[in-house]
This record gives sequence, structure tokens and C-alpha cells, in this order.
Amino acid sequence: MIINLERNDRTPIYMQIRNQIMIKISNGNLPSGSRLPSERSLALELGVNRSTIVRAYEELAADGLVEAHVGRGTRVCTSLPSEPINEHSDEPPFAWQHLLNRSSHRMQDGTLAGILGMLSSDNLISFASGVPDPETYPLEECRLLCEQVLNTEWKSALDYSETNGMPVFRQALCSFLKDEGCSYSPENILVCSGSQQCLDILARTLIEPGDSVIVEEPTYIGALNAFRLSRARFLPIPVDREGMRTDILEQILKRQQAKFIYTMPTAQNPAACTLNPERRLHLIKLARQYHLPIVEDDAYGCLHYGPEPVPSLASLDRSGQVVYLGSASKMIFPGLRIGWIAGPEQLIKACALIKQVTDLHTSSFSQLLMAKLFQKKRLRDHLDGIRPLYKKKRDIMLNALTRCAVPGLKWHVPDGGLYIWAELPSPVKAADLLARTRRKGVVFMPGAPFFPNGGGEQFVRLAFSRHSHTEITRGIGIICAEIELMLAELVEHNIDYSSISNLHLV
Repeated sequence: MIINLERNDRTPIYMQIRNQIMIKISNGNLPSGSRLPSERSLALELGVNRSTIVRAYEELAADGLVEAHVGRGTRVCTSLPSEPINEHSDEPPFAWQHLLNRSSHRMQDGTLAGILGMLSSDNLISFASGVPDPETYPLEECRLLCEQVLNTEWKSALDYSETNGMPVFRQALCSFLKDEGCSYSPENILVCSGSQQCLDILARTLIEPGDSVIVEEPTYIGALNAFRLSRARFLPIPVDREGMRTDILEQILKRQQAKFIYTMPTAQNPAACTLNPERRLHLIKLARQYHLPIVEDDAYGCLHYGPEPVPSLASLDRSGQVVYLGSASKMIFPGLRIGWIAGPEQLIKACALIKQVTDLHTSSFSQLLMAKLFQKKRLRDHLDGIRPLYKKKRDIMLNALTRCAVPGLKWHVPDGGLYIWAELPSPVKAADLLARTRRKGVVFMPGAPFFPNGGGEQFVRLAFSRHSHTEITRGIGIICAEIELMLAELVEHNIDYSSISNLHLV
């Protein structure tokens, strides 16, 4: 390792050594896992005291760049998250790694962010994200309503508003929810910037570090990450085709204490299951028995495909234990960034204090636009129009999967939402499959990030909402063809299938 020391420079020798090693790490000349010279050998090579090298290595360790292990020496543990630096620069890169809050490392890896970043690519078939089909956006309707807002309510639309939400929006939302069987007043509503902020605010309001939270397995990544940042522990309850296994939940509650239950009972993300009526009543009964709040995430409740909508847990609740989360993202379009928390006034006041620190209030313009969509049944007419379209896309994907007839590939028919949850034939792993299909222009969400405590490597979530009939059929054909190739390769290499057990049956 070449290090040039300037003996007459006012920069201390140990800092010169530290700075030059840092630059080599940043530029990739010393990749992760590289072993640095021993303190003694580098001291002899540079003609300095060993204590100088010790101090330089200590500085690098404090920056989070290297780690020392007894008997294994000092190795590079990470690279700086910055652009490559000119080796001859006088200024070393600022080291952020050791300043980052440890909670940030509890987040899931960048798989989701990387795949969502591909949505804008015209050459990619993405089954990764459950984004509404842009062709369903009510553009003309919204254009007229935007003009109305700017012509008659421009001062309110462009000004600050109440943290809890604009009264006209909260009143319109209460009327909408009343038709769903939920009785709320505006004081029971906190308007948020999308459902993700709802989860973040609730987590910061309710969770103390070390608290246990009951979640479904699998469950929504955004909820897991919000709870992780508040340093929650997870008590996962498996789901099947009928939703959360409340019989297993009952056994867990007899032995474990929890802060609350988080559930997506209708068109669950990612498993695409809906909690059956008997389990809904059982869940509410258990919550009352063990004095536990239920956080009901109803992001997909508006996209049911049956003849009648399934009643929400909030509509069945008589004791005020259900906190109801909703969102406009799947109803209209995600760019509105409108979500809401509906619950007891005491909780709403506490959440509003967190909201105020976060972003003061949600977009006034978006709230006024959404309020007009709630009025005169405009939103219900829109939902009545898009449900058949998404049901048709679901059927197209199901037919494509059936025609491929890959041995061991399993799924069930969802009765709502935007996803099909499938189990790959053992021992094919979703991450390996994704690496292959991505090269052919098709991506999906692997199942592992949806599992709170690990597992799920043999599951995939396939979103059918965004693409055309032709694209869905072609994309599923590519995925299935790659699965069959992987199975053939595994057989060729004499993999013992019987020694590998299924993780979870769909």
C-alpha cells in the first residue's frame, strides 16, 4: 500500500496516513473486506513509530471504515457513500458513517427502493409495485376540480392549514366513512401525507424501544420499517388464505405482552388474503380480552372484487380499540399524498403533536381537491369503474400462470387488491430468480423483505395493476420460463429436493 508522507506538512503524520487510506477506501482501491497491513509492518515501511499507525487505524475505526479483530488484523468494513475523490485532493472526504443513528441500520435493504426506481423505464415490465394504472387516473375530472379550487378557494389552497387537516376535508371524509359503517367526527381524524406517514406517526406515538408489536407474517414492508425505526420487536402471526391465524394469535397472547396489533385484514399486502368474518370477530374479541389496540391498515379495502364489500374492523368495533388507517393512493393516484388516521380523540391529539414536528400539515391543495372528489359520490363512481378493470388484469395474470403450468408453483385467487402472492417450487429462491428475469426486462418483489424476522426466500409478490394484457402475459411467461430453467439446472446438478422443506404454504 503506497502512502506518501509530507514530513514538513503541518498535518500530523497519523492524519496523513488516515486521510490517504480513507481516499483509497472511497475510490474503491481498498474494497470491503480488504485487509490492511499490520501496524508493525506499515510502521517499518513508512519509517514511523508503531503508535502512529495505531492512532491512524483508530481514527479510521471511529469513522466506521475499518474494524479490528484479534488474530485477523484490521479490515475494511465499508466504503464511503460518496463519489470517487481525486487522489491528490488536499481535503479528505467527510466521514458520515459513524454519525448515523443506529436505528437507520434497522431498515430493510435497498431492494424495494431499487425496484421502485425502475418504474419509469419504458423497457421494463415491473410487477414490483402496486401502483394504480395511470390509464385509470380521472384526469379530466381532476383538471376541472383543480380549476375550481384555484378560482374559488385559492387562498386556502396555497396557504398553511391546520395540522389535523382542513375542516372541509375531514368533514367530507367522515361522511364517506359513515357510508362504510364507521362513525367518526372531524376531531377523530388526523390527515397525513400518505399512509406511510400514518404508520410513522403512529409508531413514534405508541412504541417505546423494546416494545413488542404483533404483525402478520408476511406483512407490509413500510409498516415493518416504521416500527423498526422506533426499535420495536415483532411477534409475527402467520396468514393463510383466510387471513391472520387468530387461533395462533390467541396462543401467543397467553404468553406474550404486546403494544398493539397491526393488520391489513382486507386484500392484505403482500399475501393478497382477506380475513374471513369469523376471524374478524375473533380478532376483535381477543383485542378486548387482552386490552390491545388494533391498527387496521385498510389501504386496499376499496378494491374488493366480490359482490359486497367486506366490513372493516373499525365498523365492527364498539369499544374504540380500532385505529383506522386509510389512503387515497389506491383510490385516485399516489401523487396526492393523502392518508388519514381515524381513532379516539386522545390518540389523535398525541399523533398531531408528532405530525406538527414532522411537516406542520398535509398539502392544503391536495386536501381541497380530495374533498371535492368525496362530494357528490364522484369518488364512489370512480371506484365502481376501476374495480372491474383491475379484476380483469388479475384474471389475465392468473390465466397466464395457469397456462405456464410450472410444477410446484403455487398461488391462490385474491378477491381484492393489486397482487398475486406465489410460492416458488423448492428449492428455487426468489432473489436468484429476480437476478435472471431482470436481465430479460422483468422484475417483481421477492418475498423475504415482507417477513419480519427472516424467511420468505421462496415467495414472490406479483403486481398486476400497471401493465397491459400483452405485457402481463409476456412478463409471466418470462418468469415461468426462468423457473423451469432453474429447476432443470438444479436437477442436472443432482440437488436433493426432499432435503429442502417449504417455508410456508400459501
